[in-house]
Amino acid sequence: MAYDPTIGKEDAKIGDRLWFYNAGLGYSNETTSRNWKMKTFGQMMSDNGHSNRTIDILKIDIEYNEWVSLETIIREDSLRNVKQLMVEFHTMELLNRKPSSSRNYAYYWQILRGLDKLGFKTWHYLDTPSGFYRSIHTGKKLSCCANVYFVNTAFIS
Repeated sequence: MAYDPTIGKEDAKIGDRLWFYNAGLGYSNETTSRNWKMKTFGQMMSDNGHSNRTIDILKIDIEYNEWVSLETIIREDSLRNVKQLMVEFHTMELLNRKPSSSRNYAYYWQILRGLDKLGFKTWHYLDTPSGFYRSIHTGKKLSCCANVYFVNTAFIS
């Protein structure tokens, strides 16, 4: 299944086992001011009759909104049947916002710690090449985007 409210396509079956939905992963079930339908992961699973099915891979790349969406996912406990989680994480610098603050980093850590407590352990990390910026504090080249791959240890025997 693929979800994306930003491209304006209608829901459709696009392959034998592949469906596209004109909706996005969000922290709540709502329609945004841009008229995008957003759903929590738990709601997506329920809508598709997958609440008790094993999901091999969940990929999330939603341009900084992964943090609030993951907060809801952790609270819903809707990852228990997901074997692998792939997330492209972004910091505030991605959107040319002010630099991430210590409060932002504490929030990021809270979410990552929540995933860890659910049994998701990092098994691969990769900076996104297009996501580099210079720190205003140190001048060092840093990444505001990284792909992090997690494995759910509940599925390891």
